[in-house]
Amino acid sequence: PPKARLEKRTGVVDEYAPPRSPLDIPVLGLSTYRIRHQGVVSNAVNAALNFGYRLFDTGAHYGNEREIGTAFRDYLPKHHLEREDIFIISKLDPGCVTYEEAMECAERTLADLQTPYVDIMLLYWPAAKYLNGARADQAMIECYSALETLYHQGKIKDIGCYRFGPKEITFLLDQCKVVPAMLQAEFHPYLYQKELVDICRKNHIRMQAFCFIKCVEDPVIQTLARKYRKAPSQIVLKWIIQHGVGVLPKSKTPSHIRENADIFQFSLSPQDMDNINRLNRDTRFTPHPTDISV
Repeated sequence: PPKARLEKRTGVVDEYAPPRSPLDIPVLGLSTYRIRHQGVVSNAVNAALNFGYRLFDTGAHYGNEREIGTAFRDYLPKHHLEREDIFIISKLDPGCVTYEEAMECAERTLADLQTPYVDIMLLYWPAAKYLNGARADQAMIECYSALETLYHQGKIKDIGCYRFGPKEITFLLDQCKVVPAMLQAEFHPYLYQKELVDICRKNHIRMQAFCFIKCVEDPVIQTLARKYRKAPSQIVLKWIIQHGVGVLPKSKTPSHIRENADIFQFSLSPQDMDNINRLNRDTRFTPHPTDISV
């Protein structure tokens, strides 16, 4: 079958691209959260590369960066690809609370992934367990400062944030020297975070969604799946993308990896987009940013 056009962003996503950044961030990537053990990781990476994926998302606390690095070493040549042909996102461990800890964590990630750089390194909010208020703010500033150092050293091509809400991203924008290029956040039909999307758009920050499949049983989604002859998950993925937000579906099963990529040959009508918008319940399936601890 023809491979999905994942190497290029759709026009609606281009509108949100940071103008200062030369990076061309694919609109769809593979989340490797909870995908562990070398054989499982390698099979998922190989399948994703085969179906056209070029963006891979991991994190220091995922416990799989070494396996992912090995999978890239083994399978990129088999797909006639170089390191520069793929886009790697990682995250600092949420336990990092100081500049030095953040630097050490990032260096471990580079070593485990067997790469001289990652395309984007994300800062996890809040910085660590038991921190709150001014202490959490200070820890966040120190860790972000470490990412800025790594950015200037060329070890990360850009900086991003993970699980930030409107309050947190606004605070960071007042403190940072390098504006983040990406924000990963929970975003799906039951949590249509329009305020957060608007903040990202205003500041030229690419928003990327995770945790969005749990609403696929909704009758509206089911009806649209029958209308478009697509899986319910594909309807949700397409809704997110048409809002100019990137998506990171997680799967280790080749058939699901392929299905998640098959969303570029149809579009939801404006009316159907609005019908899904109205499903918003402000319902979270992951902790609120202010409640997160390690």
